[in-house]
Amino acid sequence: MRCPIPLAAVRTFEAAARQRSFKDAASELNLTASAVGHAIRKLEAALGVIRFTRDGSGISLTAAGEALLDHVSCTLEEMNRGFDLVATHTPQLLRLHCAPSFAAQ
Repeated sequence: MRCPIPLAAVRTFEAAARQRSFKDAASELNLTASAVGHAIRKLEAALGVIRFTRDGSGISLTAAGEALLDHVSCTLEEMNRGFDLVATHTPQLLRLHCAPSFAAQ
């Protein structure tokens, strides 16, 4: 059985993949670039597959990384929509009073 992947690691992967930069992802997530790189290495070790290629000009996604990004992006968007719905949903109550003879009509 695979150990659970922390949500923070998933968010870190998504930011790094979208930004195509550990430094920019770190800035977005209020982390250091080193912390982003460490989280990505741990994620890759847990999944058993490399998601990024690293070279002198930066990072790029592997085919496996592109496939994961599609799923992760949709999932995080759905989670955020759910959080927004719960946070902004305030039930509205409407009470009507009327004479029983009027209500019977």
